[in-house]
Amino acid sequence: TPEKVWYHGEWCPSRGQRCSNTNLTTNKGCCIWYNEPQYLAEIEDHLNITIPQVGSELDIPMNEFDGKVVYGQKKAKNGPSYKNHYDQLLSTINELTQLETKAQYLYLHMLNN
Repeated sequence: TPEKVWYHGEWCPSRGQRCSNTNLTTNKGCCIWYNEPQYLAEIEDHLNITIPQVGSELDIPMNEFDGKVVYGQKKAKNGPSYKNHYDQLLSTINELTQLETKAQYLYLHMLNN
């Protein structure tokens, strides 16, 4: 069942701060009709999976990713990826510095002649 929800945008001067404009955005308001079951069905269809629902007792169902995802593990093993980045770019940085200096000299030379 669609429900009317707040949707503030550039047209809302307060961007939601104490806004009371319950007209739809099509009528210069700050609300839209939101059909969550329809959007959920479209996402499940697009992903070709069924997203588990949490019941009223708020028990979160187990899935195939439980216990397998460890956030930050990959970066911790590899270390910082920028460590050698400076060395890789050093010759390009030097060349750009020389080109910038040359361009400034040429500009000043043209300005004074």
